[in-house]
Amino acid sequence: MTTLRKLITIAAISLSTAAMAADNYQPPRTASGKPDLQGFWTNASLTTMQRSNNYTDIGLIIPDDKLPEVTTNHHQNVRQATDDNQVAGELPDGKDLGRGRGYNAFWVDPGTKFGSVKGEFRTSWITYPENGRIPYSESGRQLRSDNRAKFSGNDGPEGRALC
Repeated sequence: MTTLRKLITIAAISLSTAAMAADNYQPPRTASGKPDLQGFWTNASLTTMQRSNNYTDIGLIIPDDKLPEVTTNHHQNVRQATDDNQVAGELPDGKDLGRGRGYNAFWVDPGTKFGSVKGEFRTSWITYPENGRIPYSESGRQLRSDNRAKFSGNDGPEGRALC
Protein backbone atom coordinates (compact mmCIF):
# COMPACT_ATOMS: atom_id res chain seq x y z
CA MET A 1 0.00 0.00 0.00
CA THR A 2 2.77 2.46 0.90
CA THR A 3 4.67 1.45 -2.26
CA LEU A 4 1.63 2.37 -4.36
CA ARG A 5 1.34 5.72 -2.60
CA LYS A 6 5.01 6.43 -3.23
CA LEU A 7 4.66 5.57 -6.92
CA ILE A 8 1.60 7.81 -7.25
CA THR A 9 3.41 10.66 -5.49
CA ILE A 10 6.47 10.30 -7.74
CA ALA A 11 4.26 10.22 -10.85
CA ALA A 12 2.36 13.32 -9.72
CA ILE A 13 5.57 15.22 -9.03
CA SER A 14 7.03 14.18 -12.38
CA LEU A 15 3.94 15.26 -14.27
CA SER A 16 3.62 18.57 -12.44
CA THR A 17 7.32 19.33 -12.98
CA ALA A 18 6.99 18.63 -16.68
CA ALA A 19 3.87 20.80 -16.91
CA MET A 20 5.58 23.72 -15.16
CA ALA A 21 8.61 23.46 -17.42
CA ALA A 22 6.49 24.02 -20.53
CA ASP A 23 6.60 27.50 -22.00
CA ASN A 24 2.84 27.66 -22.43
CA TYR A 25 1.99 26.53 -18.90
CA GLN A 26 -1.43 27.58 -17.65
CA PRO A 27 -2.21 27.02 -13.95
CA PRO A 28 -5.07 24.61 -13.26
CA ARG A 29 -8.55 26.08 -12.97
CA THR A 30 -11.80 24.92 -11.43
CA ALA A 31 -14.95 24.44 -13.51
CA SER A 32 -15.93 28.04 -12.70
CA GLY A 33 -12.60 29.34 -14.04
CA LYS A 34 -11.05 30.26 -10.69
CA PRO A 35 -7.53 29.08 -9.75
CA ASP A 36 -7.57 25.53 -8.43
CA LEU A 37 -6.03 25.66 -4.96
CA GLN A 38 -7.19 22.22 -3.91
CA GLY A 39 -4.65 19.86 -2.44
CA PHE A 40 -2.62 19.18 0.66
CA TRP A 41 -1.00 22.01 2.56
CA THR A 42 0.48 22.14 6.03
CA ASN A 43 2.00 24.82 8.18
CA ALA A 44 3.74 22.29 10.43
CA SER A 45 7.14 23.94 10.40
CA LEU A 46 9.73 25.38 12.74
CA THR A 47 9.93 28.41 10.45
CA THR A 48 8.06 31.42 11.84
CA MET A 49 6.70 34.52 10.11
CA GLN A 50 9.33 36.79 11.70
CA ARG A 51 12.91 35.71 12.31
CA SER A 52 13.68 34.92 15.91
CA ASN A 53 16.53 36.82 17.54
CA ASN A 54 18.20 33.42 17.99
CA TYR A 55 18.92 33.34 14.24
CA THR A 56 20.23 36.85 13.59
CA ASP A 57 23.74 35.50 13.06
CA ILE A 58 22.48 32.86 10.58
CA GLY A 59 20.31 35.06 8.37
CA LEU A 60 17.49 33.90 6.09
CA ILE A 61 18.98 30.68 4.72
CA ILE A 62 20.27 28.05 7.13
CA PRO A 63 23.57 26.63 5.82
CA ASP A 64 23.46 22.89 5.12
CA ASP A 65 26.25 22.18 7.61
CA LYS A 66 24.35 23.94 10.45
CA LEU A 67 20.88 22.58 9.63
CA PRO A 68 21.02 19.40 11.77
CA GLU A 69 22.34 21.28 14.80
CA VAL A 70 19.87 24.17 14.50
CA THR A 71 16.95 21.76 13.99
CA THR A 72 17.90 19.52 16.92
CA ASN A 73 18.42 22.48 19.27
CA HIS A 74 15.18 24.27 18.33
CA HIS A 75 13.03 24.69 21.45
CA GLN A 76 10.01 22.92 19.92
CA ASN A 77 12.06 19.82 19.12
CA VAL A 78 13.73 19.88 22.54
CA ARG A 79 10.33 20.09 24.21
CA GLN A 80 8.87 17.31 22.09
CA ALA A 81 11.84 15.09 22.92
CA THR A 82 11.93 15.77 26.66
CA ASP A 83 8.52 17.01 27.81
CA ASP A 84 6.22 14.65 29.72
CA ASN A 85 8.11 11.57 28.59
CA GLN A 86 6.69 11.98 25.09
CA VAL A 87 8.23 9.88 22.34
CA ALA A 88 9.07 11.74 19.14
CA GLY A 89 6.65 10.81 16.37
CA GLU A 90 3.99 9.38 18.68
CA LEU A 91 0.72 11.18 19.22
CA PRO A 92 -0.34 11.91 22.80
CA ASP A 93 -3.05 9.56 24.07
CA GLY A 94 -4.71 11.95 26.53
CA LYS A 95 -2.87 10.80 29.65
CA ASP A 96 -0.73 13.94 29.40
CA LEU A 97 -3.67 16.32 29.95
CA GLY A 98 -3.19 16.32 33.72
CA ARG A 99 0.44 17.35 33.27
CA GLY A 100 -0.42 20.63 31.62
CA ARG A 101 -0.10 19.91 27.92
CA GLY A 102 -3.73 20.76 27.28
CA TYR A 103 -6.44 19.33 25.10
CA ASN A 104 -5.24 20.92 21.87
CA ALA A 105 -1.78 19.34 22.07
CA PHE A 106 -3.37 16.23 20.57
CA TRP A 107 -4.61 18.11 17.49
CA VAL A 108 -1.74 20.49 16.82
CA ASP A 109 1.32 19.46 14.84
CA PRO A 110 4.02 22.05 15.56
CA GLY A 111 6.39 20.54 13.00
CA THR A 112 9.89 19.22 13.45
CA LYS A 113 11.70 20.70 10.43
CA PHE A 114 12.33 24.16 9.03
CA GLY A 115 10.37 25.27 5.99
CA SER A 116 12.06 24.72 2.65
CA VAL A 117 11.78 27.02 -0.37
CA LYS A 118 13.55 25.85 -3.53
CA GLY A 119 15.62 23.42 -1.47
CA GLU A 120 16.82 26.09 0.98
CA PHE A 121 15.75 25.95 4.63
CA ARG A 122 14.62 29.28 6.06
CA THR A 123 14.64 30.89 9.49
CA SER A 124 11.64 33.14 8.63
CA TRP A 125 9.02 33.52 5.93
CA ILE A 126 9.71 37.24 5.71
CA THR A 127 12.59 37.80 3.30
CA TYR A 128 12.69 41.58 3.11
CA PRO A 129 13.95 43.54 4.99
CA GLU A 130 17.03 41.43 5.54
CA ASN A 131 16.49 41.19 9.29
CA GLY A 132 13.36 39.09 8.67
CA ARG A 133 11.16 41.25 10.91
CA ILE A 134 7.86 42.96 10.05
CA PRO A 135 8.73 46.60 9.26
CA TYR A 136 6.11 48.41 11.34
CA SER A 137 5.75 52.14 10.74
CA GLU A 138 6.05 54.51 13.69
CA SER A 139 2.28 55.02 13.73
CA GLY A 140 1.83 51.23 13.62
CA ARG A 141 4.20 50.77 16.54
CA GLN A 142 2.34 53.42 18.52
CA LEU A 143 -1.04 51.83 17.76
CA ARG A 144 0.30 48.41 18.79
CA SER A 145 1.68 49.83 22.04
CA ASP A 146 -1.57 51.68 22.81
CA ASN A 147 -3.71 48.61 22.18
CA ARG A 148 -1.44 46.41 24.27
CA ALA A 149 -1.77 48.84 27.18
CA LYS A 150 -5.51 49.20 26.64
CA PHE A 151 -6.39 45.52 26.33
CA SER A 152 -3.85 43.91 28.66
CA GLY A 153 -4.36 43.41 32.34
CA ASN A 154 -7.25 42.49 34.58
CA ASP A 155 -9.76 45.17 33.59
CA GLY A 156 -12.15 42.74 31.87
CA PRO A 157 -13.33 39.18 32.42
CA GLU A 158 -10.99 37.84 29.73
CA GLY A 159 -7.92 38.97 31.67
CA ARG A 160 -8.96 37.87 35.13
CA ALA A 161 -7.86 34.67 36.78
CA LEU A 162 -10.44 31.90 37.20
CA CYS A 163 -10.00 31.55 40.95
